[in-house]
Amino acid sequence: MTDEFTESTGYEPRELQNPGIIEAFAAGVMAHGQEAGRKKLRKSKTSLYGEMNPNGDQKKAKLSVDDAVEATRVTGDVTWLSMVAEELGYSLIPNDATPDRGTVAEECTDDVIELGNFTRIVNDPEATIRQVRQASLDVRRDIRETEALKVKEIKARAALRGKL
Repeated sequence: MTDEFTESTGYEPRELQNPGIIEAFAAGVMAHGQEAGRKKLRKSKTSLYGEMNPNGDQKKAKLSVDDAVEATRVTGDVTWLSMVAEELGYSLIPNDATPDRGTVAEECTDDVIELGNFTRIVNDPEATIRQVRQASLDVRRDIRETEALKVKEIKARAALRGKL
């Protein structure tokens, strides 16, 4: 297959270069619950299954960006998006950095725990791409929480100095 345009055939889509992205998307939908996800996305069972099948006929069942974004909102799983970002030379960093601990020290403890989990997963010879990506996102999210709390503390100190 080529991605060349000809008058007789139009564009021929290329074979999937990154089936892992569709596999990660499908795993997120399945973890959320395929039936619940299907209903929220207003998809038939066969349509959703076809879009989640990296070995299926991609000429017939193509996952649209709109559907992928909506599925991500429904499932909360951004693993596939992280993989797309990396494929393009970028890294996905979550912005939901609401600290869930009262002190920077407590946030740092969470960071170490998540880093330990990430280390365990990347050293597991049976780990999947999805598991590695999710563990990486979890570590980065926890670090962002620590960062947000520390920045808040620094700004509070600066505000106090300005008022004295």
